[in-house]
Amino acid sequence: MLGRLRSFGTCARGQSLVELAISLPILILVFLGMVEFSYAYDLVHGMGSIGREAANIASRGGTLVEARGVALTNGSDLGIGTRGGVVVSRIEFGGGLPTVMEQVTAGGYTSRLGDLNQSVSRLGSAGYLQGTEVYAVELFLRYEPITPVGRWLEPLIPDVLYERAVF
Repeated sequence: MLGRLRSFGTCARGQSLVELAISLPILILVFLGMVEFSYAYDLVHGMGSIGREAANIASRGGTLVEARGVALTNGSDLGIGTRGGVVVSRIEFGGGLPTVMEQVTAGGYTSRLGDLNQSVSRLGSAGYLQGTEVYAVELFLRYEPITPVGRWLEPLIPDVLYERAVF
């Protein structure tokens, strides 16, 4: 009987199970958080590619409406048309700050660069010569989490993802 009591204090048969029960929820939370951040990063990366393509179309002689159409069509798998929006602007560098000369939108979002006939202070001069025209495509996408952990990460991941391309 005394031998049993001594071995009871040194028995570690359930220790692994207790350690697993403590560490598994933490590991699952970390894994789901990585999945959520990876998904958000993938969306922003895709939005950047779509924005560059649409801005390139506009800068090569396409109309702003065509560039908006390219962004909406190519962004359909991301949901740009259903839960996002596009703003395409033609910006001219004249005397002083650059100015938005023409603009088309889709999805109800307003430009973060500036509205029609307003100066664009966010681009600055950026090394552009006077009289230069650039085309900016801004993409907006309302972020919807894909894991339960995504609701907890709302302070870290914005409600609306934003990406822009300037050509």
